[in-house]
Amino acid sequence: MINISSYVKKGNVRLDNQDWVDFAFNKVGHAFAVLCDGMGGHYGGKVAAKKSCNFAIKSFLEFKNFYPTELEINNFLIFLIKDIIRYLKQLSSENQNLLDMGTTIVIAYFFKNNIYVANVGDSRCYYVSKSSIKQITIDQNLYNKIKRDENSLQENNKANKSILYSAVGPLKNFKIDTYLISPTSGWILLCSDGIYSVIDEKTIIATIIRPLPLSYKCELLLENAIKFRSNDNVSAVLIEFDFLKK
Repeated sequence: MINISSYVKKGNVRLDNQDWVDFAFNKVGHAFAVLCDGMGGHYGGKVAAKKSCNFAIKSFLEFKNFYPTELEINNFLIFLIKDIIRYLKQLSSENQNLLDMGTTIVIAYFFKNNIYVANVGDSRCYYVSKSSIKQITIDQNLYNKIKRDENSLQENNKANKSILYSAVGPLKNFKIDTYLISPTSGWILLCSDGIYSVIDEKTIIATIIRPLPLSYKCELLLENAIKFRSNDNVSAVLIEFDFLKK
């Protein structure tokens, strides 16, 4: 059993919306969800997010290997993101104003009892159970990069959390991280930094485990982020699953 809900809101600060989300089920019932956060201040952020999201969904629906191996799914996700980057480069060659466009991307692919996740940037994937929450992805920002490098002499501070070293775009450096988790039930949350920057994990889990319709819980996450004065667009895809139920 898999149910999915998604929402995007402009918020109260940004002049336009640069987040994009979507999800799909293929012919045999496998689920696929994607969230992209166009990089604020970068020309064409909205274009990058929308085009990347649409490209990902189209590629998933055209992927005719309905019973892939773990390696084949992992390769599909990696090549998918590389194809998106090539596509954005093509778009920028036709319109030079799009050269500096960029977006994050986080993907969740459900197959059998496994959830495959791919990530570039700092949009996040969480796994939520009835009693716990776990961040699956690692934000690809300067703060984490310096923290990971034991030999770095560079001063680190919280401001570095907003500086990405990896993103999807024609001129962006990128690093594709993939993950595999195998819980039997719970929720997967994909969200932009507009949500997790103002809502802590305790509030996220308290919202998600409430006995409410899935769509209401997803929208409530966005409304709370706006209420807590998020200064960005807010977006989320919330997936409820129970692999023991059909």
